[in-house]
Amino acid sequence: MDPVRIRAVRADGARRAGTLASELARWFAREARTLPWRRTPPDPYAVWLSEIMLQQTTVAAVVPYFERFLERFPDVESLARAPLERVLESWAGLGYYRRARHLHAAAKEIAKRGFPRTAVALEELPGIGPYTAGAIASIAFDERAPLVDGNVARVLSRIYRVPGDPRGGEARRRLWEIAGELVPAAGAGAHNQALMELGALVCAPTSPRCEECPVARHCGARAQGEVERFPELAPRAKAKSRRDLALLVAREGRALFARRRADEVWGGLWELPRVTLLAGESDADAIRRLGRELLGCAARPGEGPLAATRHTVMRERIELRVIAGTVRGEPRALKHEELRWVSPREIDGLALPSPQRRVAAAVKKQLDQRAR
Repeated sequence: MDPVRIRAVRADGARRAGTLASELARWFAREARTLPWRRTPPDPYAVWLSEIMLQQTTVAAVVPYFERFLERFPDVESLARAPLERVLESWAGLGYYRRARHLHAAAKEIAKRGFPRTAVALEELPGIGPYTAGAIASIAFDERAPLVDGNVARVLSRIYRVPGDPRGGEARRRLWEIAGELVPAAGAGAHNQALMELGALVCAPTSPRCEECPVARHCGARAQGEVERFPELAPRAKAKSRRDLALLVAREGRALFARRRADEVWGGLWELPRVTLLAGESDADAIRRLGRELLGCAARPGEGPLAATRHTVMRERIELRVIAGTVRGEPRALKHEELRWVSPREIDGLALPSPQRRVAAAVKKQLDQRAR
């Protein structure tokens, strides 16, 4: 292609990007949801907190946690000073607890050095990757920084008919390139939020509401009748199933809880001592193994199951059952950070993973019955 033609193509692309961004901005000004972290002027701390909470979590789930968390830790200094266990307690139930540990570690760095104002500098903080850095830098500081999350990837994949799985490879690179070209010189934060909002409210994964889309006339997939084709997500591997057994040991009206190590899933959170059943293993054998491997003493199963729940973690479907039992000797933390005997009243104050929180009522009921 000759140089004149190249310049013409680039100029046409720039005009299209400018028009698309302008139409998107007008729509966002009318339709943006009122959310507690959307403030004028933006509060970097609130923006950062919301973006960390929103990673792999819906807005509806995040809003009450965000408001409670902000009441307890109103600024980065209060968060930095707080013990990690208090932070995990406030996070309990929101899931993906590594986010809370990274948030706490990053708060300590910010309290010392101040809040980074660029995407590049923000990526140096724990728990912040390219997307989160772009979101914070653009929304809080109006840096002309692009971002691509699941919603944005879906919107841009359809508008520009980008082939391939947007989660990696050439498709991911191309989407980031497009996102960078679209960000306006001013109003970057509103633009990026508008793209995310469009994906969340209109350009849905299935049955998108194209008739309500403010940039539908720019959408290549719609023009070709291929909206459902994009993005071209590769099928995920099927979730595996496993069965876990938790042991309720009571002593003088208190239950034995164990705190998980920091480098594990749910690191730093508390749980009833728990094992995964091996193939062909009985509940009784699993409890005896739990005693040997986790508590360093003999454990025997009693009545149960007292409670059961199901959940999915990292592509595993887990059935968790709780049974009562006894131990002989003094338990020791062989594979946990520590053990603690906890009263029914204290259970509510523990930072518990969601599945253990769901069975906590049965644990407290059992302790109350034994105390009578």
